[in-house]
Amino acid sequence: MKRFASLTALLLSLGLLLAVAPAWARPDVSGVWRGTWTCTKQPCPKTTGHIFADMQQDDTGHLKGTYTVDGSSKGSLRCTMATGIVSSDDQFGTTLKCGSYSIGMMGKVVGDTIVGEYDGTPVGMSIGNFTLSR
Repeated sequence: MKRFASLTALLLSLGLLLAVAPAWARPDVSGVWRGTWTCTKQPCPKTTGHIFADMQQDDTGHLKGTYTVDGSSKGSLRCTMATGIVSSDDQFGTTLKCGSYSIGMMGKVVGDTIVGEYDGTPVGMSIGNFTLSR
């Protein structure tokens, strides 16, 4: 009976360990990032620009932080993250609030790089790709 109880405790411990393992695997994107955006869907009033980000991530993958987006047809934009998350399968998503405008970004974290797509139509960036590195 003691052996059964020990085995049960071991299996429960392994189950808990596996349940939280994805949180350990979640990439941490906290820090300063720099990169570019490139318009890929016409019309492109501006074709390319720079992005600077300073993000903080909590244990659940939720993000907060600030962005500066240069090169839009609205000029240089200072933005805050209205929403943002990094999932355990390395997916990245955020909505930036830039004054009365919003920019949506979705991508994948690959080491010290985030690559993906954005929708910056409200700020004259149309739709395109972005790359961030730290």
